[in-house]
Amino acid sequence: MVRTATLMSVLLTLVACSDTTEPSAVATANWAALPPWTITPDGIGNLKLGGTLIEPDGGFDERYRTSFYRDQQPLEGFQFDDPPVLAIFEDGPFRVWGPKHVGHAPPEAIRTRAVALARANRFKVGMLVITDRRPATAAGISVGDDYATFARAYPRAPAPDTFVGLWEQPSCMVNRDTIWFFFDRCDDADRAKIIRIAIRPERSRV
Repeated sequence: MVRTATLMSVLLTLVACSDTTEPSAVATANWAALPPWTITPDGIGNLKLGGTLIEPDGGFDERYRTSFYRDQQPLEGFQFDDPPVLAIFEDGPFRVWGPKHVGHAPPEAIRTRAVALARANRFKVGMLVITDRRPATAAGISVGDDYATFARAYPRAPAPDTFVGLWEQPSCMVNRDTIWFFFDRCDDADRAKIIRIAIRPERSRV
């Protein structure tokens, strides 16, 4: 009887410390039990923050992507299909080449070098970017959901606020732990929709 009472006390404590629509501490400790395309604070599928890139069927070659963000800073990674996510890494060859060639596509030598380094496990996942509607968080939130749906899933989250631009200027963002939800507008939460979900090392302070 004492053992049962103790167990109930622990369970009630866990529930009281979490949003009712979010998984409990016990559930979040076992992300392996979730569907493979579940967006978690650690990553999605077999891609994890700080983990190595796993070469998919067909290889890395056609999956290399580059762009510029914020103050025209270079960004590079590989676009995967399973899970459907852009895996960003740091310290790649485009990071060195890009600042001197803002707005230009890199030469083939940059792609070749990046692919070779990825195959040698030289890169760690620094950020995961989801723009596909199919992956969802454990609370059921996906790209394309409006703010009202988001607020029901995360009742303690604030409205989208401005953030130093990662893609748009400014970015409209709400973050929960290491999961960052980017909305298409900051001025009217009732009309805002999620356009991107990113898993980044920086954790929420709210």
